Order: sequence, then C-alpha cells, then structure tokens
Amino acid sequence: MKTPYVVAVVSKKGGVGKTSISVNMAAVLASLGSGVLLIDADPGNANIIDFLGMEQPKKGFKDVLFDMLEAKPYIVHYQQGKFDVLPGTDYVGVYAPTTEQVIHLGAQAKYQDYDFIIVDNSPTLSFFAAAGPLFNMQFIVSTPQAPALNASKRLKELYESNARKNSIVLNRVGASPYDLKPDEIKEKYGFDIAAILPEDPIVPQSVAVKLPAFLLDRESKYSKAIYELSRVVYAGRATQ
Repeated sequence: MKTPYVVAVVSKKGGVGKTSISVNMAAVLASLGSGVLLIDADPGNANIIDFLGMEQPKKGFKDVLFDMLEAKPYIVHYQQGKFDVLPGTDYVGVYAPTTEQVIHLGAQAKYQDYDFIIVDNSPTLSFFAAAGPLFNMQFIVSTPQAPALNASKRLKELYESNARKNSIVLNRVGASPYDLKPDEIKEKYGFDIAAILPEDPIVPQSVAVKLPAFLLDRESKYSKAIYELSRVVYAGRATQ
C-alpha cells in the first residue's frame, strides 16, 4: 500500500481562498494521474461539497475525528480517475480534538490507498497544534493585505516554534492597487513564497457552476498558477 503525501492548506484568517486552492490542487494532482483524497477539515465552515456540487452527507470528517470512526464508509468519489472526498459536516461545539483523536485520524488517512491527501484545515490553532505532525507539507494562504499577512505571520511563528516547515501562498494578487507587492511581503514578513495566485474571474465563476476552476478553464491565469503550485507538491512527494 502507498504512503500518502499529506498536504495541509491552512489560514488563520477566513475568506482568503484556502478552500478554492485545496479543491483546485486536488483537481490538478488527479489530472496528473495521482490518487487524491481531499479532506474538508473545517467543521465550522464545511463547504467543499458546495464547491464540487455534491450532496450534503449525514456524516463525514467530524464524525471520523470525534467519534473515531473508520473513514472509508464516508469517503465519496468525485470524478473519473481517483479523486475522492472526505466531506465535512457542520460542527458548532468547541473544536479541540484530543491527541488520541488526531492519532486515530492520522491512521485512517495513512491507511487509505492514495498518492496525495489534501487537507483543507480549520482556522483553529488547537487543531493545527495537534495535527501538525501528520503533514508532509504546509501552505499558509494569505491575501496581500496587512490584516491577513499579520495573521499569517503569527501562524508561521507557531509552526516554526514547533520546527515545522511552511511556506505561504499569496492569493488574489492584483485585486487592488493598494495591496502589498510580493517583494515587499517577503522582505517585511520573511515568508517563503510558494506561489502567487492572481485575482481571476474564473474563480467566482467556478464556484457558481460548482466545478473546480482548473477543470473549467485550464488556460486561465489562476489555473496555470495553481498548476505550478501543484507541481511543487508533486515534486515534494518524489523526494520524500
């Protein structure tokens, strides 16, 4: 059985586009012939099914995590090839899983026969702290404005205090003339920038038609940029 390469897509601030990035990264990797499991690990805002036009499940990620259930019965197939989803379901309680629950989740993930697992994470520090060791690669998503960048810097410092490598994905670049430039961001915040994703109307269009932007138009600016980011992930597994 394969050992999946697990990629966390995280943000400390909501609304920066991490779910779009997670969905499209999974679509790219699947298009390259890889087996991909996309996990919606954001119970407070479980909306991957909305991005993909899937039915709302009765059980999903939170049940596997908190009730320590087997994951396989709740994994659903999205497309031809091997692009599967462990959907999220809304959870209104305190999102603070125990170490035992996270270890169970990690075991369930590792035992699935995939090349890659993409985890769309909740912006909750308790989950980051507990689940961090499960991840092979971590992307912090931010838009190029100071509030999102400051929140991302705090998350970066948390990861680095636990000796966990991370890099930032700048999203919606070029949306406003008042945004900070990538070179300014790198100098001011000390980020390792993994990718720069442009503002592109294909993204809201893809949300409206419930299809990943990469599958809707592979020649769009956003799709080309997400493809290059996914190649970084693909190369990371090759050197694992």
